[in-house]
Amino acid sequence: MRGWISTVVTAAMVVLTLSGTATGQAGWSTFTHPALGFSLAYPDGWEVSGEDGSIAFMVMGPRPAGVADLRLNVNVTTDRVPADMTVEQFEAVSESRMGLLFNGYTRLRTDRTTVAGRAAILRYYTWKRNDGLDTTATQSGQLQRDAQLLLRIIQTFRP
Repeated sequence: MRGWISTVVTAAMVVLTLSGTATGQAGWSTFTHPALGFSLAYPDGWEVSGEDGSIAFMVMGPRPAGVADLRLNVNVTTDRVPADMTVEQFEAVSESRMGLLFNGYTRLRTDRTTVAGRAAILRYYTWKRNDGLDTTATQSGQLQRDAQLLLRIIQTFRP
C-alpha cells in the first residue's frame, strides 16, 4: 500500500499497526494533526500532550481504578510500511523492535481487525517503566472497561 503511513497507536497496553476524520461521540473531542493529517477522537477531559520526540500525538486520561502512578493514555507514532511489505510482515518486524524499546516487554495477545476500512493489527502487551512499575494495570478493578475505552478511542483513528 504505497504512500500510506503506518501508524502505531500505543494505549497503555495496546499497540495498533495500520496500513493506510475521526468520529467520536457526544462528550468527545477530536484532534487532527496539522502536518500528518490523521485524526483521533478521545473523551472530553482527557489532557492533550502534543508532540514529543517520535510521538506525533499523546492524550492522557484518568488513572485506572485502584492504581497509583499510571494514567490511561493513547500515543500515536508514525512509520512508513515499505511498498513490498504486508501489514503482517511489518507487524513481525516491529515486534522485534518492541523488545529493544521497552524494558520487560511481554506480548500478551494479537488480534487482526480493521480500522477506517483498512487491515490493522492490535497488539496487547505489557512492559516495565524504569522505576520497575508494570505498565499494565492488572490490579485495576475496571481493567476490562478501561481496555474497551482505549479500543473505542483507537477505532476513531483516521489516516
